[in-house]
Amino acid sequence: MSTSASNVSSPAPTATVVVSEQNNISTAAAAESDSENTVENELLQICKASRNSCPTKFAAFDWLVHEHACPLSSIRVAGIDRDIPIPISKEDIALLKDQAERAPFGFGPQTLMDQTVRDAWQVDGRNVWSESQPSFFQRTVQTMILTSLKEQLGLDTYSMDVHATLYKMLLYEEGGHFLPHRDTEKEPGMFGTYLLQIPVEDGHEGGQLCVRHLGQEVAIDTSTQSTSAAFQEAMFYADCEHELKEVTRGRRCVLAFNLCWRTSGQSTGEASDEMVGRKRKLSMSLIAGLPSSHVAVLPQLVERVTALVGRWTDGDDGPDWVSVPLDHKYTVENLSFDHLKGKDALMARPFMAVPFSKLAMYLVLERITFCTNFDSNKPNPRYDKKNSKEVKEGMAELVVSMVSREEKTLLTASDKWYGYGYGE
Repeated sequence: MSTSASNVSSPAPTATVVVSEQNNISTAAAAESDSENTVENELLQICKASRNSCPTKFAAFDWLVHEHACPLSSIRVAGIDRDIPIPISKEDIALLKDQAERAPFGFGPQTLMDQTVRDAWQVDGRNVWSESQPSFFQRTVQTMILTSLKEQLGLDTYSMDVHATLYKMLLYEEGGHFLPHRDTEKEPGMFGTYLLQIPVEDGHEGGQLCVRHLGQEVAIDTSTQSTSAAFQEAMFYADCEHELKEVTRGRRCVLAFNLCWRTSGQSTGEASDEMVGRKRKLSMSLIAGLPSSHVAVLPQLVERVTALVGRWTDGDDGPDWVSVPLDHKYTVENLSFDHLKGKDALMARPFMAVPFSKLAMYLVLERITFCTNFDSNKPNPRYDKKNSKEVKEGMAELVVSMVSREEKTLLTASDKWYGYGYGE
């Protein structure tokens, strides 16, 4: 799969969280009724309360109308022997286009070129920089994104080193668009996309950016302030389907960044100094990077989990594990507790603070299939199981089992799943 493409309508499936003690598997759908105060129902209620403790989003955007909000006055592009002032003039747009190439798209393992699917120009990010603000693409962008990631997307910015890598400069002219697709993970640790729209002379019309996840849609109007000197930022998780509607007038120029993380040793299952004695504490490593509203309720959620584990251990007729669908999708490469996104991370935190001697936690993956042929005549291309091959991606579950029954739980799951442990 070429690193210059995005997956059109990638079908990476929804993940699931699972918690464990006796002999049946129950999904969230099977536990809709809260009439009985069973281990299963209480566990689902804790998961629900944790998820809803913070109004995290799967996509966020904002207009940066003040100079200090985005202090970028010019850019430099390889092949052009001078700075390009911002807003970018029509003449300089023509110079940029001379250094650009048609933007392809990905479909499963293939990289394809079809302007009915994607009509855009691109310049490799390695060929774009700023001589007037040399630190902009490192420190400045980093500062711009961290607060939004923490408070709006619910990302734990403390336990992993989040960084943004400039991937492409994209140019959409009149008629430019991109059909619904999901971004591929273009480099290790990639979990999302950050788009910085650059002011262009006379702006543009159309070009609405639609981001979709779990039946919800965030529609971002990219044109309303494009005629001014305002920048616009947008960010979303890579597993979200998104689409750029047709630009009906003018030109739209965007810097596209890959959002990536480098995790701590905690994600490998190694116990840190704060977890000695087989105990997970409500330490800085668990709460410092979380949204403030979730930090406020986390101690109460941990108390509920601890009480529930006591009932479970004392012989309450709880299930072997309870399956609760996660909001986001994951690949093998990004499968770790530090890599849980948004509400998935919020839901896992109360269980991560329970003593190791009581609970064992695992993330597991199933296999899915990708179609290897593409029909551009379809208005919204999808995958076809008849022409497919197996790849390890998507379909994750979080398995939380009682330590006394850990071996049984993992044996039950091992015929289909790939395990990833948390703890010792």
